[in-house]
Amino acid sequence: MNQLIVRAAEVLRTTFGYDSFRPGQEDILGAVLRGRDVVGVLPTGGGKSLCYQVPALLFPNMTVVVSPLIALMKDQTERLQTRGVAAAAIHGGMGAGDINNIIHEAHSGRIKLLYVAPERLESVTFRRQLRTIPISLLAVDEAHCISEWGHDFRPAYQNITSLFEDRARIPILALTATATPDVRADIVRSLGLTDAVEIVRGFDRPNLSFCVERTAAKIEFLTRTLRTHPNESAIIYCGSRRRVESVAEDLRRRGIAAEGYHAGMPSRERSDVQDRFLNGSTPVLAATNAFGMGIDKANVRHVFHTDLTLTLEAYYQEAGRAGRDGQPSTCTLIYQPEDRRLMEFYIAGTYPERKHVHDVYTYLCDRAQLPLGSSVDTPILADAASIAVAVHMPVAEVGGVLNVLERSGIVVRTTPTGSARLQMRTSAARLEEFAAGSPPERRLVADAIARLMAGRDVGANVDISLSELLRRTAITAHEFSETMRTMQIARLIRYMPPNTGGGIVISSERVVPSALPIDWDTIHTRRAHAIQKLEVMVRYAETRQCKRNFILSYFGDPSTSGTCGTCSSCKGSVAQRAVSERHMAIIVSLIRTVWQLHSRYGRHVVVDVVTGTVSERVTANRLDRCVTWGSHRERSRHEVLEALDEALDHAWLVRTADLYPTIGVTEEGMKIARPLPSPLRYEAKTSATDTSAAFDALMAFRERVSERDGAAELTLAGQEELRRIAADAPNSIEDLVPGKHGSGLFLARYGAEIIQVLKDVGRADVRAVPKVRADDDSTMIAALVRPGWTLHQVARAARMTPPAAAQAIQRAVEAGLDIRREELVHDDLYQDVLDYLRHHRFAKLRHVREHVGEDVDLAILRVALAFARRDLYSEDT
Repeated sequence: MNQLIVRAAEVLRTTFGYDSFRPGQEDILGAVLRGRDVVGVLPTGGGKSLCYQVPALLFPNMTVVVSPLIALMKDQTERLQTRGVAAAAIHGGMGAGDINNIIHEAHSGRIKLLYVAPERLESVTFRRQLRTIPISLLAVDEAHCISEWGHDFRPAYQNITSLFEDRARIPILALTATATPDVRADIVRSLGLTDAVEIVRGFDRPNLSFCVERTAAKIEFLTRTLRTHPNESAIIYCGSRRRVESVAEDLRRRGIAAEGYHAGMPSRERSDVQDRFLNGSTPVLAATNAFGMGIDKANVRHVFHTDLTLTLEAYYQEAGRAGRDGQPSTCTLIYQPEDRRLMEFYIAGTYPERKHVHDVYTYLCDRAQLPLGSSVDTPILADAASIAVAVHMPVAEVGGVLNVLERSGIVVRTTPTGSARLQMRTSAARLEEFAAGSPPERRLVADAIARLMAGRDVGANVDISLSELLRRTAITAHEFSETMRTMQIARLIRYMPPNTGGGIVISSERVVPSALPIDWDTIHTRRAHAIQKLEVMVRYAETRQCKRNFILSYFGDPSTSGTCGTCSSCKGSVAQRAVSERHMAIIVSLIRTVWQLHSRYGRHVVVDVVTGTVSERVTANRLDRCVTWGSHRERSRHEVLEALDEALDHAWLVRTADLYPTIGVTEEGMKIARPLPSPLRYEAKTSATDTSAAFDALMAFRERVSERDGAAELTLAGQEELRRIAADAPNSIEDLVPGKHGSGLFLARYGAEIIQVLKDVGRADVRAVPKVRADDDSTMIAALVRPGWTLHQVARAARMTPPAAAQAIQRAVEAGLDIRREELVHDDLYQDVLDYLRHHRFAKLRHVREHVGEDVDLAILRVALAFARRDLYSEDT
C-alpha cells in the first residue's frame, strides 16, 4: 500500500474512528495527496467530507473548503472540533470581530480547515486577507452548483477561481453526489482544472431497493405501506408546499404520526419539526426538497416521492437519504404517467416562451398607459393572478415571465406592505466593496445598504421604511432608485419598493417587445436541457430494466454488473423468468441485430430491422444488409417489442440512460446469441433529397465537438435543430438562421464546420470521423510534433496545457494533417484502444477510459483515440 495512503488510513482510524475507506474514498485521497486536481463523485452518504478532511490533517498548510450551506458548515466544524481538529467557518451571520479572530488564527497556522461560502470568495478584501496565509488545498463541496446544467446551479460558484487572482494556484478537489458526465465536464472547465483525475464510485448501494409503484391512489399506498412498517423512519418528498401539507394532514387523519416541512413555514417551526424527526418522536416527515441537505439521520428506512423530480440527479440525491446505516431500506417513486404534466408546468414557468413574455410586457405597458420611449415610476397595481386572467395564461407561467423580466432589469415587483424589502444576494463584504468603489452619486446609497445588510446571510430579507431611510441619509429618491437598479443588475441585492397594495414598476423606457434585453438563446437552451432531463426521469419510472443499473448507467459508474434482484423491475420480472421458445428466437435475433449495428440505435430501429420494416433510418443507412433483416416479419411489432423488453429484463440487452438512449449487448447476451455476425460497415450513399444521412452526420459532428471542446451535447444544439439544418441543406454560413438552426453562439462558432459536414455528406460516404478544417492551433501543433517528443513536451513548446494540446492534436488528426502517432502514444495503449474501437465503433472518450482504466493520462488517451479513429476509418475505406 502507498505510504501516503497508509498515513491517511491511520488518520481515518485515530481521528475519525473508521477502520476502512468506503468505495472511492481511497482513490480520491490518493490522487489528492499526490497533488492532482480531482473531480470526485460519491453518492449521498458516501463520505465525501472525509476526502478533504483527512488530507487536511496530513498537509502542512490550511485547507479551504467552499460549502453552500451555513448549517452544514457549522455542523462539520463543531464535529471536527469535538475530535480535536482545528476547524473554523466564516459566514454572513458573523460579526467583523469574530471573522478577524479566525483570520488571525489562520495566519498563525492554528487552523487546519477553514469553511467559507462561495459568496465570500467574491470579496476582494477577503481574498487579500487570505493572500499571505499558506494554503495546501482548495476543496469545493457540492461542486455541481458551479454548472448551469447541474440541478442546483448557484452563480457565486463560478467566481471561486477568483481566489487565484491574488495567490499562486493550488490543487483543487471538486466533490459532488450528482454529477453526470456533462456536468463533470462543466466543473472541470469552470474551475480550470488541469489534467483532472475523475473518480466516479460508490453509486451502487446494495442495501437500497429502488421501486416504482404505478398508482393514482397515492395516499392509500402510503398508508398501507407505513402501517406495515410502524415506527420506522420515513421521508415523503412532495413536489409542492400544498402537497406537503395535504399529505401530512391525510396521513394524520389515518392515524399515522406525520408532520410537514417546507420553506414557507416560519423558521422556528421548521427547526422544531426537524428536531422531532431527528430524535424519532415524529417518525414520518412529508417535505419539499428544502429538507435534507446536511441532515444526518442514519436510520431512515423509507424514502417516498409522491411526484416526479425534474432530474434523476435530484431524485437519487433525495432517495439516497435512506439507509445510511447500511441496513436494508426502500426508495419508492409513486408514479402515474400524468405526473409529468406538473414538471412540464414548472419548466414552462421557469423558461417561458418569447411570445408569452412579449404579451405580459405589452399588457403591463398598456396598463401604465406608457408610450414608446417613455418611462414611469408609478407602480402598476397588478399581480400574477390578475395578469393571468387578462392575458389568458396560467398563473405559474405569468410568474415565470415576471421572473425573467425582473432578472433582466426590466421590471421590479413591489412588496404587499408599506415597507420596501431588500434581499441579500451576495456577502456583506462584497456589498462593502461595491459601496467603496461606487461613484459619488451612488456611494451614499450603497453605504447605507451595506450597513443595513451587515452581518446577514445570503437570502436574508430586510424590510425598511424608505421614507425614514431617505430622511436620515439625505439621499434623493432618484439617487436611491438608480442605485437599486444598478445593484440588482449586478446581482448584489433584490429590491422590492414599497406600495400598500403591491404592484409592478417598469424600470426603464418602453421599447418594442423584440428589443427587450433578454438572453433568449440561454433561455431556449436551458428549456431544452430541462425537458431532456425530465425525459430521463420518466424513462426511469417506466423502464422494465433493473432500476439500479439504469441509475449506474446514467451516472457513468462502471463498478457493478448483473442486476440488483431487489428493485421493482427485477422483482416484477421474477414471475416471468421462463422465456417462451417463440420469444427466445426473437431475442436471439434482436441481440445479433444490436451487435451488428454497433449498439448505435434505439429500440424502434432495432425492431424495424427484425420485422423487415422499411423506415427512413433503415433506408438511409442500408440497414437491410443485416443478417437478421426481416427474420421475424411474420410477428407483430408489439410482440417483438415485448421480446426486446424481456431481453432487457434478463440483462441480455441494456438500454443506456443517456438523453438519447440506445440499445447495447451485455456479455450474457453475447453468450446466448453466438455465433455473432460481423458488424456492419456504414457506406451508404446519400442523394440530394435524402436528409437522414445529413442528420446522422450532424449528430456525429455534435458528438465529436462535445468531446473535443468539453461541452454537453445539448448545450450545442438539439435534435430538432439538427433535423432542420439537414432538411434545409444550407450552402453557406449566411443560410444558417439563428433560432431555427440553433443558437446564435452555436452557429457563429461552428457554422463553417457545419457547412463542411453537409458538403462531405453530399459527395461522400457516411463517415465515422467527419473531416474538419485545420484551425491555427491544430496547424501549429502539427508542426511542433518532433521525433522523440512526448505530448507534454509538445504542450510546453506550444505554451498550452496538455489537455488543450491534446484537443489541438485531435483536431489536426481529424483534419488529415500528417502527424506521426509513435511520438505521442505508445504502441500498447494505441493497440488497446484500436481493438476496443473495432468492437465499439461509436464509443466516446469516457467509454474508452472505463475500458483502459483511470491510471492512463486523459490527455494522452484523447490523442490515442483520435489516431485509432483515423486508422479504423482507413481500414474501412
